Amino acid sequence: MGYPTISQFDVVFIQRTRENLQCNVTNNYTHLMNSLLGLIVLPRQYFEQGKANKNFFKIKVLESAELNFLQGKTTYNDEFGANIDIDKLVDNHRPLANLTIGTLMARLRNCIAHQSIRPTSENGEWKGIIFRNYSSEKRSAKWEGNYDLQVYVTMKELRKLCEFLTDNYLNSSN
Repeated sequence: MGYPTISQFDVVFIQRTRENLQCNVTNNYTHLMNSLLGLIVLPRQYFEQGKANKNFFKIKVLESAELNFLQGKTTYNDEFGANIDIDKLVDNHRPLANLTIGTLMARLRNCIAHQSIRPTSENGEWKGIIFRNYSSEKRSAKWEGNYDLQVYVTMKELRKLCEFLTDNYLNSSN
């Protein structure tokens, strides 16, 4: 396939990420996290530069049936073996009905940039990951419940999220 052209770099990058998501890889969870990182950073960069289709970023998260897995509660085991019940998606700044893909991606970017992520496990295997966005660095260091945004996804859901982002970005670019 060669190197992507500069004019369509975002689209070709997303297409290649979609292809990669369909491959079997040894370190699947790492692969998914790296894919998510690319899917957050590159489209946001193109959006900030006015080069991306703005309709993609206006998609309402809860209006997308493919993202239904973000609703509700779940239980995970913390590092000490205690069962913890959490909401899968929380936004303490706006009603969830108003949460857009653009805002979600910006907040997930902040979670990753400020190391506000926590893996969960089951029987010694990675089960999922919690992303939390805090309004200040001091708050994130404590990992307390005073976050602005929380997203919890299992490994299977992380794949669905990546597929949703690739498919919708590509569809909005056509």
